[in-house]
Amino acid sequence: THCISSAASDVYKRQELKKPSKIKIPKQARSQKKVDQILQSDLRELSEQSKGQLPSMRKILKKLSINHSRFYDYFPSINTLYNKFFLRMANERILHQKKIIEDHPTDETVQQLMKKLTSYSFERFNEKPFRLSLVKKLYKIFDKSNDNQELEKLFDVLTAPHLKAAARDKTNTFKKMDELEFRDSIRAHAYYVKQSFFEDNNFAGSKEHQQKCYEMAVKLFAS
Repeated sequence: THCISSAASDVYKRQELKKPSKIKIPKQARSQKKVDQILQSDLRELSEQSKGQLPSMRKILKKLSINHSRFYDYFPSINTLYNKFFLRMANERILHQKKIIEDHPTDETVQQLMKKLTSYSFERFNEKPFRLSLVKKLYKIFDKSNDNQELEKLFDVLTAPHLKAAARDKTNTFKKMDELEFRDSIRAHAYYVKQSFFEDNNFAGSKEHQQKCYEMAVKLFAS
């Protein structure tokens, strides 16, 4: 009986040892939380301070209070960080455009909608002109990556709102298109806007560029 009691006691003690003293966040979840913090606040703050220049590795490490090896736990390279930052900024802009489309009144024309969408996109450059220089640099780095499909997927969230806006339209100004045609038109317009950012001139982000983007949008979406 003593042997059985002793064995049972040992089993109980081993079970007690297995009980965690507190709930621990998995390492992967902690890493993702850190990545989100870097992209959402740290890198954004550094970019604002750099006035159009991409933050250097030295400044990034100093801001994050980590060394090189720790940095590579989160990102394979500094360009990977830049690309994720670019996609984060693009997604924020696209979600705001989605809201504009969803709020589009039924008695306003598609031309008015395109004007609001293009105005919003270019207003950001007028508010803080250094953003234009930053976006140009980020675009060029991003274009060399294999993440272009990720950007296209972000734009696809605009397809359903466009379809609904066209369905409730009372002005008969929307071009009749199915889901695939809307998606392709959205991607085509995004590509048209993007191309100017690869050229080293003052056209990208200018008033003329904004007007050209508006006119292209009308060609693609208006009847």
